[in-house]
Amino acid sequence: MGSEVADVEPIKVSTLAEFEWDPVDAYIEHLKEINDPRVESKAKESPALEAGEELHGSSFGLLVTPKAEDTGRQILEKMRVERVTAINHGDYQIQGAPDEVVLKGDSVRVEDLKTTNWDDREFWETHQLPPAALQLRIYSWMLSHVPDVSVEDPVVHVKRREDGEAVDWFTHEVNFDYDETEQQIDRVLSLFERPAELWNRRSHAEWKADYWPEYRELGLVEDNQRTLDDF
Repeated sequence: MGSEVADVEPIKVSTLAEFEWDPVDAYIEHLKEINDPRVESKAKESPALEAGEELHGSSFGLLVTPKAEDTGRQILEKMRVERVTAINHGDYQIQGAPDEVVLKGDSVRVEDLKTTNWDDREFWETHQLPPAALQLRIYSWMLSHVPDVSVEDPVVHVKRREDGEAVDWFTHEVNFDYDETEQQIDRVLSLFERPAELWNRRSHAEWKADYWPEYRELGLVEDNQRTLDDF
């Protein structure tokens, strides 16, 4: 059984991973998912997201709340059936459900499916692979909390949408290191606690910044930091 619900702030694995796409978008997405009153809690909408949800056959909604923490074999059991799994980490609770967890003997590996309309593999790997890889590493980090299992490098399967169909494109194996992944998680969470610093870390590709106007409107007054109006 899981433990009692702790006083932690929940955050989705996908939101942590979105930091590698655009830090500002990841921060605002997190505010939306915890129903922060300063932003309108409305999920992103796009044909690509709708197509992805249709292919995956599931969507876990926008809002998140703390859950009883999962421990031991329970983590593996829930992740294998795509149930949202929760692991506490400091003042936060990381929640997520991978597409697939492959168990062979005492070894486990996360496999994830990504779909895209892009047809330039190098462009996809430049922009989409970093968040996809971080997402897979965090799922693997979560599985590392299961005793007596060896976590193998995760794999992302990329499909292209052609004429309404998703066709195989390529497969990429992601290097996983527990300590490096935990450092990445801590780095993102620490910056979410100093949101004004995200200004200088934002993507300069304007087509990535879905939440840029909302970020500016927040003002983001922090101790010993400039507000956005100062930039």
